[in-house]
Amino acid sequence: NTNLVSIYYIADDGKLEFIGGTYANGEISADISHFSKYAALEYTKTFEDVTNLHWANKVITELAAKHIVSGTSNLNFEPERKVTRAEFTALLVRALHLTDKGNINFSDVSVSDWFYPEVAIAVKAGIVEGKSETAFAPEASITREEMVAMLMRAYEKQNNHAAVPSVDAFADESDVSSWATTYVRNAKALHLIEGREGNLFIPKGVGTRAEASQVIYNFLGL
Repeated sequence: NTNLVSIYYIADDGKLEFIGGTYANGEISADISHFSKYAALEYTKTFEDVTNLHWANKVITELAAKHIVSGTSNLNFEPERKVTRAEFTALLVRALHLTDKGNINFSDVSVSDWFYPEVAIAVKAGIVEGKSETAFAPEASITREEMVAMLMRAYEKQNNHAAVPSVDAFADESDVSSWATTYVRNAKALHLIEGREGNLFIPKGVGTRAEASQVIYNFLGL
């Protein structure tokens, strides 16, 4: 399955290091920094709580193969659990393959936190902002409009330009915060997001881990 194949570096002790790669026209290629042993391997990660019948099964499996998403444990993904601001930040950083860290002064983000590198990278890239100048609220559940705002900042960085806003995107657009309206319209115009029943976006609603995976999947054009 070419959607699950990536290039891995094989260390002298046999350990594998994910490199990535892009598949096209029967070939997979990736940028490497040193000559060594490499292999193109198919990686299929399954989770007990994401069955073949789950609507996001394909999305989660392919993103796991690219090491963009991971489970909450070795066995479970918890697709319906609310996604946190730190988790979504990490997803975007991995999706964009960003590595350049910046300085952060959030009192609730310390060097020992698992998400510290991703937050430092995302702030440097201008993808994320804190809830205030001193607080990032990493463990807070991310709202759907916050998720889209971060997504569209990432889109603008990747494409070096802003998208052209669409007209009213959802029936409840009046509920979208003014700072997020253009982001939401752009995301809908680019087919990066879809509403829920009744063409409702529910901007203050909380995104799930499965929904966040779908958004990243759409963003990457997979």
